Amino acid sequence: MTNHPSLRYLILVLVLVAAFAVLAWISIFSNVGDGPKTPRIEVLVELSKVLAQLVLVTLIGATVTYFYSQHAKETENRKLRLEEDNKLRRELLSSLIDVRAGVEKTRREFRLLLPSERGAGYDRTIQNLLQARLDLSKVWHGTETWAELYLDDGKTIQAGLLGMKEFLDKIISEYEAGMEHAALVQEESTSWFGRKPRPLQDPAKSPLFAAFVTAEGGDSYTEEFLKQNYRRAAQMIRKHLLSAD
Repeated sequence: MTNHPSLRYLILVLVLVAAFAVLAWISIFSNVGDGPKTPRIEVLVELSKVLAQLVLVTLIGATVTYFYSQHAKETENRKLRLEEDNKLRRELLSSLIDVRAGVEKTRREFRLLLPSERGAGYDRTIQNLLQARLDLSKVWHGTETWAELYLDDGKTIQAGLLGMKEFLDKIISEYEAGMEHAALVQEESTSWFGRKPRPLQDPAKSPLFAAFVTAEGGDSYTEEFLKQNYRRAAQMIRKHLLSAD
């Protein structure tokens, strides 16, 4: 039992009732004696029977009431815990969906750019993907913090999130490698007039990124990022959300 004050109160009530009954019976039977059964004695005997019934009803009623109250409290607590757990699951699933939607929005926005705008658009797109990568890390930490909500499936969910992060990391690393190359070329071509502005990178020369912004996103995006990892993680979260409802 977790509600110790209520249990102590029940025990106190039962002890007081029992003590009162014992005193009453002592008083009754001390007046009955071994003499003939007079009307007064018969009344006292009947009174003792009524007192016994009253004590029995009181003991049973108090005990039943206590255990029913405890059961009701435990049921309500389980319901509140379930609601809170489902709220956390929904928030985590919503955050994961937002990451996936943000990546898809970024991908499609780049495809809408004019060819002359895609150099600058490449920079902005990578920044958006980096933000998605950071948001994905928050989702991963959420699954780590509330691992008990997913039992053994927590590892599967985290594996899916890590797969999504690795996909984004590859595109971001490709961009960073291009930046290093551009900086090296710029350093070699710097004249005494001062440093030239950093040239914009050509997204067409970044094969991972070029595949990512194609019509379907390329095999790596559709198979690795979406099917194998995003959908696996989202399905596992939904599984525990639906099974708990």
